[in-house]
Amino acid sequence: MTTTVTDKLILIAKDLGLPPKTEDFLRQADHAVAEAVGDAAKMAGDYTRTNRDKIAGALDKAEQAVAEKTDSKYADTVSKVRSVADKGIAKFAALGSHEAAAEAGVGTSDPADAPAAAAATPDTATPTADGTHAVPPRPVWAEATDASDWTGEPDSKV
Repeated sequence: MTTTVTDKLILIAKDLGLPPKTEDFLRQADHAVAEAVGDAAKMAGDYTRTNRDKIAGALDKAEQAVAEKTDSKYADTVSKVRSVADKGIAKFAALGSHEAAAEAGVGTSDPADAPAAAAATPDTATPTADGTHAVPPRPVWAEATDASDWTGEPDSKV
């Protein structure tokens, strides 16, 4: 079982005797960060899609510069790199919208699947009968894979 950063913070909060609402706050903060990252990725995708001509122009210039400096010695390698870069740019631009994702071959190819996917992953916490919000699920990105040995204790070497 993997432990998320939020789960570790919750355990520390419980060890410190913080109120139970702290867990709700941490989960809501975790959800808010995940939503903000998603929004930023969408904005970056939109920007990439609207400026694709500029990006292609910059890549053309770089490709020409390498060809001139090396007398086209690495033309095959540069061509392969350009192809990979173009695919990556297409995928990144697809982050902005479902239509662009379908064009780039990213995600579902059937637009009818999109509403079902959106319904399965709510964008905001669900209000409960008493007007408060239910705790959102843990996002996938919150896995603490790079700090799996972190115990929550301060470094003794400081």
